[in-house]
Amino acid sequence: MNYGQPGLLRTGLAIATLALSLGIADNAAAGDVRLADKGRARAVIVMHPGWADELLLPEELPPQAAHFVRRQRTIFVESVKDLAHYLGKLSGAEFEIVEALDPREKRTPIYVGAAAEPVFGKPGISKAGMFGFRVVVDGRRGIGLYGESEVATSYAIYELLNRLGCHWFMPTDLGEVVPASPRLRVPAMDEKLAPATILRSGYSGGADFQRRNRLNGGMGPVVWLMEGDGSFQRFFTAEELAANPDWSHEGYLRLVHPEVAGHIADKIIAQLEAAYEPMRKYG
Repeated sequence: MNYGQPGLLRTGLAIATLALSLGIADNAAAGDVRLADKGRARAVIVMHPGWADELLLPEELPPQAAHFVRRQRTIFVESVKDLAHYLGKLSGAEFEIVEALDPREKRTPIYVGAAAEPVFGKPGISKAGMFGFRVVVDGRRGIGLYGESEVATSYAIYELLNRLGCHWFMPTDLGEVVPASPRLRVPAMDEKLAPATILRSGYSGGADFQRRNRLNGGMGPVVWLMEGDGSFQRFFTAEELAANPDWSHEGYLRLVHPEVAGHIADKIIAQLEAAYEPMRKYG
């Protein structure tokens, strides 16, 4: 009886199983997109022109709305900077941000915000507050991080960084976790996501910590209205009051006067109309 034959058979089966396992692993790795190798960036961040420019807002925009829009833009710009910073911190490489992709570019493009939609199409998801976002990793076209608004794009950025192992458990460098990944890879995906709630807020930690954990904070009212603090008076010029003496009495507005109420309503509607498009654009 040949006792060696079963041993050879078992060895052959083990080798075949190992080869199959390696083949599966290789196939899985084949779908990954390479971001960095041994201190060298293999990807470049592509933005739309003027992505970090100072906003020029309409003069008629209410102060609260202007504050909101500027805050949203700051979240977006700082998120893009974080993307380059933390990809570099993960891999030990330096990631460049460009506003136009050179046709000869060999690095994988990471399209962010408005630069992504022409490549990958609409985000394909919507959430109240314009928070729907999409993360695409495609070995042929590159990577897309974008959403319904600039804040939604910020969420897409941190979704990718989270999946690469970045976490912020406490404010400052003391509370962050960034694993060393010299051969930085990201698996292929196309995910359309949105937060479960409209408002996600925190009272401490600072702007960086809250942004990285996708705490969007409250919007607040576009137009403040509170009797007794001068809110209504700001809708009237001295010339308008002089031309309509029955609108006020001894310096106080006659708020029950139909023309006074109509005047206030017209001014509020005008402010809301001026605020609508800018606020919608920025979430």
